[in-house]
Amino acid sequence: LTGTVYYRLRITNRSGAVEYSPVVVTGPGRNINGASIPSTVRNNRLLVTFYEPYTTLRLVTPQGQTLFTRNVEGMTGVNEITLPTVPAGVYVVHLTGKGRQFSGRIVITR
Repeated sequence: LTGTVYYRLRITNRSGAVEYSPVVVTGPGRNINGASIPSTVRNNRLLVTFYEPYTTLRLVTPQGQTLFTRNVEGMTGVNEITLPTVPAGVYVVHLTGKGRQFSGRIVITR
């Protein structure tokens, strides 16, 4: 993606009531997290954009079990990382580096 991107989530609770999250603006020069990841992953291909250096990427279940670890030291810009085949669902991607951490939720679809 190039330019400014605006994200806003539509949240439906169990009773059917709908809320909207605050708008998040991202794009070149706007990322303060050091990395960005898409929210949906298909075909086991995760695209990670590194704005700062990290050393380790982990794929973790919501219960905290690490399913996959990959050395990402030296990666910059956009990188495609092939994840193992896991059941469709929600997972967390953790990035760690020297004095920095980043976590983001992803949905793996089939």
